[in-house]
Amino acid sequence: MKARLVLACAAAGIATAAFGGTASAETTPTGSIILMPNVAKPGDAVTIMGGCNDPAFTTAPVMSSVLDAPDLWGKDDGSGGWTLFSHATVKKDAKPGNWPVSYMCGTVKVTGHLRVEAADAPKPGPRVDVVPAKGRAGEQISVRVNCPGTKPTATSAALTIGDLVELPDSPPDLPLFVGVGTVKDVKPGAYKVNAKCDAEKMSTTFTVVGKPQPAAMAQIPVKPKGAPETGEVISEPVEDASSPTALVLGGAGVLLASAGAGGWLYLRRRRA
Repeated sequence: MKARLVLACAAAGIATAAFGGTASAETTPTGSIILMPNVAKPGDAVTIMGGCNDPAFTTAPVMSSVLDAPDLWGKDDGSGGWTLFSHATVKKDAKPGNWPVSYMCGTVKVTGHLRVEAADAPKPGPRVDVVPAKGRAGEQISVRVNCPGTKPTATSAALTIGDLVELPDSPPDLPLFVGVGTVKDVKPGAYKVNAKCDAEKMSTTFTVVGKPQPAAMAQIPVKPKGAPETGEVISEPVEDASSPTALVLGGAGVLLASAGAGGWLYLRRRRA
């Protein structure tokens, strides 16, 4: 009788332990997460899918420092769990590396990993340049337009721009068109140079420079005749040897000298 009681108690203990383990498994939620794709670059779209068997689950935020992602949402999978979805985008400033992406399924944190690769170098696009970037009226400059589409056009209030011609050795994916521009006689200042490549518009700036000012007449310090010695210097213009004033004065000096010489010869002849 005693032996039977011991066996019965032992059997009851085994049954209790088995039941307790099953209850723990049923009350602890589990979840899953899948990232598609799991390798992406800044700006790429990433779909987050997962599952959570917590009956109380409704929605959960996505925890990630490299994804812009709305909260996970889903539908009942028919077995007491949830099938989850979120459509995310890799942030523009995301750094390369392996990054965790998580959400909470009840009290359990479910985590996957996304590998972020370096972004591709930006491809050059249509643009307009002016060489040189400034000039005076009447000068010629070069207008350069990169355009992958049809033949571009360029206009400016400061430039008369000729026909744009494609350079034969320019890259086929971004041909270079060049034209000659002549600076108009307009007020000095900065002017827009506008170009159009198919439907895309672009612009740059060209500066019109004023005409050079004539050089000022040279000045030398002189002291007026009879002025006291004060140590002060007065500046007076110096006449250029080729100026009209200098020529007139020089001619007058020659005439006076000639007249004096003629008078001296006349008096000498009479005395003789």
